[in-house]
Amino acid sequence: MIAAFDRPGKSAPRAERRKESRHDFLGRKIIIRQRRALGIMHLRNLSRGGVCGITDMPLEVGSLVFVELTRTHFYAAEVVWASNIRLGLALVKPLRMELLERLQAEHVAGTNAA
Repeated sequence: MIAAFDRPGKSAPRAERRKESRHDFLGRKIIIRQRRALGIMHLRNLSRGGVCGITDMPLEVGSLVFVELTRTHFYAAEVVWASNIRLGLALVKPLRMELLERLQAEHVAGTNAA
């Protein structure tokens, strides 16, 4: 039997690149900042090491941004991919698990306050 990636024209299954599990944050809005520009990002999911969401803010891959995950506290992140208005950010410093769990609990409870 020939594996799918051994056949001509077929590619190998994509390897999972994520190091941390994602948590659903659909509907949560956060502030995203680059230099003096501010925008709104609608989160899709969040992990200890990254953020995924949509924004109409024009951001280039490799650029440094700051996201406000908790009130009055911005976290540095690098834009690692962008597709139309969707983008993925890698946090410069991973979130503490306690913070991620608290944010998830607040989101599930229906609050946007942190």
